[in-house]
Amino acid sequence: MVIKSNSITTYKEFTELADTLRESAALYYSGEGQKMDDATYDSGIISLREASDKNGWSDELLESVAGGQGEGDIEHTMPLLSLDNVFDNEGLEAFFARVAKKAGVKEANIIWAVEPKYDGMALSVQYVNGKLNRIVTRGDGYRGKDVTENAKDASGIPLVLPDGRTDTITVIGEVVMTHEGFDAANIIRVKHNERPFANPRNAVAGSVMSKNRNYKIPMSFFCYGLSSAPEGETHSSTMARLDSLGFLTASDIVGNLTAVGTAEVLAKITNIEENRANFEMDTDGAVVKANDPEVRKTMGEGSRAPHWAIARKFAPDTRQTSLINIAVEVGRTGNLSFTAQLEPVFVGGTTITFASVHNPSVIAEKGLRLPKTSSSAPQQVIVRRAGEVIPQIVGYANEDNLETTIPFVPPTQCPRCCSDLDTSGLIWRCLRGRECGIEEGLRYAVSRDCLDIDGMGLEIVHSLVESGYLNNVADIFELDMQKLLTVERLGDKNAAKILDGIEKAKMLPLPRIITSLGIKGTGRSMSRNIAKQFGSLEAIRSANSSEMCQVEGIGYVKGPSIVEELIELAPILDKLQSLGIGSAGTPPEASQGSSESLNTSSLAGLTVCVTGAMTGPLAGKSRNEVNELIESLGGRASSSVSAKTSFLLTADSESGTGKSKKAADLGVEIVSPEEFGKRYL
Repeated sequence: MVIKSNSITTYKEFTELADTLRESAALYYSGEGQKMDDATYDSGIISLREASDKNGWSDELLESVAGGQGEGDIEHTMPLLSLDNVFDNEGLEAFFARVAKKAGVKEANIIWAVEPKYDGMALSVQYVNGKLNRIVTRGDGYRGKDVTENAKDASGIPLVLPDGRTDTITVIGEVVMTHEGFDAANIIRVKHNERPFANPRNAVAGSVMSKNRNYKIPMSFFCYGLSSAPEGETHSSTMARLDSLGFLTASDIVGNLTAVGTAEVLAKITNIEENRANFEMDTDGAVVKANDPEVRKTMGEGSRAPHWAIARKFAPDTRQTSLINIAVEVGRTGNLSFTAQLEPVFVGGTTITFASVHNPSVIAEKGLRLPKTSSSAPQQVIVRRAGEVIPQIVGYANEDNLETTIPFVPPTQCPRCCSDLDTSGLIWRCLRGRECGIEEGLRYAVSRDCLDIDGMGLEIVHSLVESGYLNNVADIFELDMQKLLTVERLGDKNAAKILDGIEKAKMLPLPRIITSLGIKGTGRSMSRNIAKQFGSLEAIRSANSSEMCQVEGIGYVKGPSIVEELIELAPILDKLQSLGIGSAGTPPEASQGSSESLNTSSLAGLTVCVTGAMTGPLAGKSRNEVNELIESLGGRASSSVSAKTSFLLTADSESGTGKSKKAADLGVEIVSPEEFGKRYL
């Protein structure tokens, strides 16, 4: 549904649309769900503004809808205005022209600050004598609600400012929820018998405004303004000062904020849109602000929004489409996954045909229904996608299809092996666990980035499982020529090749062994972090949940589940230890010398991102192998480029796309494999 402004011809239609949008916003900001997709909501706001401007109708009514957070009883020290939006570059260029004309400055000479538009909830954070005093919601822009108790624990809100100041300052910003924090929040919610949040912004709003909640939800606060900046201080200087005081700012995400002239601004916005998949949190656009306080003063502010700033919105990340089916699959650990099949819809820059629906309780909670027959009208659902986050269904859009749809009926037995299911937890699982997916698990274990046993394909794994010689990862290391030759059409030569691979696998470093176990949440990079933290298989097995949570990138959501899986894997780990597997501490070799010749601290303190095929001294190495090498040299391997990346290691620095482009935009050094070899090997 798209609302057109020319359809609003009377004040009654204007107020009815405002009521509809306000009800949708109230539901959304309460944390209770979402019944209208972003595209429909945005088009409704545009329609109200156009009708208001054309007919002179209530600006206050419009503001009550667009604000979305209601009023309050705490008066702001300065109005927290909203921003006008544009949805394409043409609208942005028209804004630039207006500013240049009124400010009497050449458009090409105006310095702008370009920041991601945070998809969260606006707050003002007041400090008195350097100590946190009060946190207030935006409300209607002039008054808000005191939410200090709910928001004070958000990352990026220091309780005490380190500069020993004795005045009162108010920092303006947005409280958001990272993707990891959102996953953690929903696990916490379910444990407290509450339904999952629909999305991070919904989760933030519900958490900030909650009453009598006996648990905390992880949130982060990014500031973007200060109520009392010194006279003449530029916006970028203010942000640098706040960054030094311990606040999170846009520079933590995109590096340098400033751009000179239209072309540079458009390039920065394109960079934000193309790379928002790598951000820790959702962003639904970019905010462009005049950096110079004199330009701001000349442009002034309206009752609703400043005239010196604007938001360039990206394509909405929620859309409406049809739910065709819900498929149930079994993973290699025996866990069941539930995936919705959708009528293809373009969301967040890509076409979506599938979306995660988690488990039967979530499916029932969201009220999802399937067509009665192949010709029945399907249910209309709202699909969300932000960056690289797995698409999700956040709700359904109508209730008028009950005659043509039926509730989803979850399986009562394992879809793969027909065994009984454990349905007691959030994740359903086949009671046979890993045994149900043993072949998939073993194929993963022998792959290049795990044990790297060449020649051990699907048919060979299947035959060895069928014969009873292969039941888990540890059994791989007890294979011999006699067992391998029971596989039909496997000759001596290929069997010898497999045995050679197994012998080499016995000497692989600990991270590879951890990865081969297929523990959920421990891919290649996380396995390296675990190995680095504990140093041995025995220490890893002995770690409790609290200790596991301290591993970089794990946190208190993944930690307990990893410990639980390690306990479940105890018999396999016993066998691996008895065979001496996982005790090799030798770092991977560089092509130009053995590990003994490496300077194991040459990359100490550096964060390196690797992309593309390697050349020179790193030729033939996979990205995982190069990452292992980086960490053996004391560095930190990162999967994405950010302002904190020390350098990007790539042989394709001239591509002008992807990580190379982002590195160039952020001023991150690009290093070739050849140069890497000269410096660090």
